[in-house]
Amino acid sequence: MFYLRYPVQYLNEAIYTIIKTLKEPFVTMLVVKQENIRLKQELQQLLLRQETFKEQVQENNRLRQLLDLKDVTPGYVTTARVIGKNPSAWSQTMVINKGTLHGINKNMAVRSSKCLIGKVILVDKHHSTVLLITDVHSSVAVKVQTNRLEGVVSGTGQSLCILKYIPQDEVVKEGDDLITSGYDALYPPGIPVGKISSVQRSQTEVFLNIEVTLCATPFKVDEVMIIDRTGSAVTGH
Repeated sequence: MFYLRYPVQYLNEAIYTIIKTLKEPFVTMLVVKQENIRLKQELQQLLLRQETFKEQVQENNRLRQLLDLKDVTPGYVTTARVIGKNPSAWSQTMVINKGTLHGINKNMAVRSSKCLIGKVILVDKHHSTVLLITDVHSSVAVKVQTNRLEGVVSGTGQSLCILKYIPQDEVVKEGDDLITSGYDALYPPGIPVGKISSVQRSQTEVFLNIEVTLCATPFKVDEVMIIDRTGSAVTGH
């Protein structure tokens, strides 16, 4: 038995060496795989941080545009963030994150940095609901900026609005800009609304059929400005 010890020991050592030799690549592969998983997780975190940073930069730029309007906007109340949207065909509204505690009241005008968005219809201490100008129950007194023709922009429940009460014999054309006239005692004058995108004449109707493309899609707006109409007088904008 003593003399058999060395061959057995030699055999065990040989088997151990073979197993170790075969095992090392698998161990290395497992380590590499775990490292790849860790690196992918870190990469995802970095990409997420980058996207978050980009969004913060864009948000700051949008807020800066609104704040730049603050000093030149009569009746400015506050700036708010959109926290909810209802894009249904029956009721087009959005919810913002400020209410009466921030000076907001019913029927105040709401605009983005580019154009009119709508008006406040419901308000509590911390939130307000805004009826968008695209809603079928919405109407805004406007002027054609070039020739001062007056009409009313009404919502259709879709992205396009219509311009009403322009007589058939008046001259309007595609591309004409529309601004609020202020004559509805609700919206301050001079706020951009949109452009005329289509004009159709008819021998049997009193008024032109005019479609309006808004200068900003309300449901793509994330920050808005609230304006108190009582703080601005009607002017000849």
